[in-house]
Amino acid sequence: MSIVSWIVQHPMLSQHDRLRLVQGQISAVLAIDISGGCDPTPLKASDVEGLEGSWVTFDTNIRHQGPLREMPTSFASGGGSDIGAVFESLTTTPDMIVVQSDGMFPWPDTAPAPVLLLNPYGQSGSFPSYVFEVRPCS
Repeated sequence: MSIVSWIVQHPMLSQHDRLRLVQGQISAVLAIDISGGCDPTPLKASDVEGLEGSWVTFDTNIRHQGPLREMPTSFASGGGSDIGAVFESLTTTPDMIVVQSDGMFPWPDTAPAPVLLLNPYGQSGSFPSYVFEVRPCS
């Protein structure tokens, strides 16, 4: 199932935003955690079809980035992770930040946009109110 399919079904979106998403009018940053605790699965362009924006890979820093239409095919991983690096790297404010991670890192008190956490790793944690967790593999 594509990331857009998960987002459309999630209660964080208003009906208006669901329509904007289906029409390709939602901007997003896809943040892929490549720390040692995560085993990131390369995403295909079809996984993010319908979203506009960019992707970043991160551990304690931003490692790679690019437009969503040019998804990477592999990742090098290792180290810890810090979502703050993603928040601080943003030069514009997206409609949402989609994070592929276990979420096991300190979360800042605020975020520049709502966060959808795609957590396929089976771990669970306590997240701030701006984080909406989805378990795509469960």
